[in-house]
Amino acid sequence: MYMDKYIGNKKVIVDGIKEFLEEKGISDGLIIDVFAGTTNVSQYFKQRGFDVISNDVNEFSYVLGKAYLENNEFPSFEKLINESEFSSFVVSEEDLNKDKLYIQRKIEADKIFEEGYYQKINFDQNIEPLLKVLQYLNRISLENLSEEEALFFDYYTVWGSQSTYKSARGTIGKRNYFSEENAKKLGKSLCLIKKWANSNLITDLEKYILLACIIEEVTLNANVNGTFHDFNRSKLYPNAEAKLYFKPIMFNIFDEEKKYIVFREDANELYKKNEFQNIDISESVLYIDPPYNFRQYSAYYHMLNFIAKYCDIDDLLKYAAEFKFVRGQNMDDNFNSRYCYKDKFVRALTELIDDTKSRHVLISYYDENNHWSHGKKEASFEGRDAIINILKNVEGFSYYDKDPSTIKRKNYQSQSGGHKKMIDELLFYARR
Repeated sequence: MYMDKYIGNKKVIVDGIKEFLEEKGISDGLIIDVFAGTTNVSQYFKQRGFDVISNDVNEFSYVLGKAYLENNEFPSFEKLINESEFSSFVVSEEDLNKDKLYIQRKIEADKIFEEGYYQKINFDQNIEPLLKVLQYLNRISLENLSEEEALFFDYYTVWGSQSTYKSARGTIGKRNYFSEENAKKLGKSLCLIKKWANSNLITDLEKYILLACIIEEVTLNANVNGTFHDFNRSKLYPNAEAKLYFKPIMFNIFDEEKKYIVFREDANELYKKNEFQNIDISESVLYIDPPYNFRQYSAYYHMLNFIAKYCDIDDLLKYAAEFKFVRGQNMDDNFNSRYCYKDKFVRALTELIDDTKSRHVLISYYDENNHWSHGKKEASFEGRDAIINILKNVEGFSYYDKDPSTIKRKNYQSQSGGHKKMIDELLFYARR
């Protein structure tokens, strides 16, 4: 997973979370990652032998969960590769080898995977069907695009006929998320994937895998500074000028006997779902990494949610005609989390813990830039005090840590181009 600048990304502290749980006597079982986001925490514990439930209300997180967690094998793309449109396609062995080397280096440098993982699951051979399909997408013609294929070009580039915005301050401009070529390639590729899915040439999981590859690449190539709430309005960053090139994801393959289940629900509504109620969570770990400031994730990552949902939208042009605001989001798919409001945060978190009857509760938090510290020069401890009070007062807990544990991490929300300062990630624990 490449989204290191994703707000609240926990990849840098997953080893610390594991060590903390081991100190509490927890080295296996079921972990419920109820605000999964990038799915990095879920992926890490999948590789450590845990059963995993991953949940997030955002569409892109659901796609990543399907591709990395629920999917537990390499895709064959058998129907697609045997289809006539692939019959004249000549695979470049040089590109295959280049992409294999790329993904091997990514896996070997990633802390999610143990040493030797790449060789253990025969990644080099098993990845070839996906590499062939991605190579096909990377070499598609961008001439004579249909309206649907040109959607990202029209709505999200300065050359587009539908990309004009007017800001709340009255500024008029044009959206500038992508270069001309990258926008066209993104639109054409997504149209192809949608066509393949509708024609049953790819399975649902193969669809999610391809969408995950695209989401990962868009996070690297979009003309944004971390989130998609805004873009560079005056120029293209160097990363956005680079050609969009779809690369394979780091497949997370582990024990077939374990449970890996992905939900797309409001965290506070998850316990009501029949499928969830049928799972024994009595000895599970409920891992909570909630939003804790004003930033609404569905707005800040609307582009990724749109890409994730793309194949399920019947009328794409009608959907795009409803793009609003400078950022260009269809507000029918907006979700406002209660956790992003100071006056609702405590009640929402209390209800989540009370309603989800896990034995163990583990909460990640951060003293700075939260509801109580936003805009202040010094961090406030009011947030941590509020969480301690929740754990103290929720009925049924036999124990809670009276003080949070800390893990040092870099702050990826620091100013762009500036030094990333070291901060304390807080871990709160309680058990029934």
